[in-house]
Amino acid sequence: MKEIILVVGGSGFFGKNLLNFKKKNNHLIYSTFHKNKPNSKKNRINWLHLDLYNQKKYKKDILKIKPTVIIFLSWEKIPNFSKLVSQKNLLISKKFFKFIFRNNFCKKIIVSGSCLEYKKKFGLLKENSILDLKNYFSKAKYDLYSFLKKETKKKNINLICFKNNY
Repeated sequence: MKEIILVVGGSGFFGKNLLNFKKKNNHLIYSTFHKNKPNSKKNRINWLHLDLYNQKKYKKDILKIKPTVIIFLSWEKIPNFSKLVSQKNLLISKKFFKFIFRNNFCKKIIVSGSCLEYKKKFGLLKENSILDLKNYFSKAKYDLYSFLKKETKKKNINLICFKNNY
């Protein structure tokens, strides 16, 4: 089955590295950028301008492509981990996914976090590493994961989280 994959945050640190891999199958890949459009010829990626604060515009774009897989790597203003920035990121991320859940085309969601969500900020993390839920950034990321876990279960959407202890 040909998947339509949307990488949200494809122009960020993780996204750029993910998209460096060559497309090895017949999937149609779209990726988003917020400020500067990356090279559109690289790896045959279709680029969409996506501002998570402008839901009216991105709704139209996403409804046109109807992604079956969403890889969500977006988190604005890193390394600002303040309460305000973390809460804004959580709010706009949940709003984005509520829109996705209402439209019933997505079958798989993949989300990622970072080592900065753990009490041990540097060095090797292990499967039993402990999240720092007193940190605003970590708490917001965990709240997003909890929301996604609950909603994807209701909608029978496969959720994959690159976290080792959620």
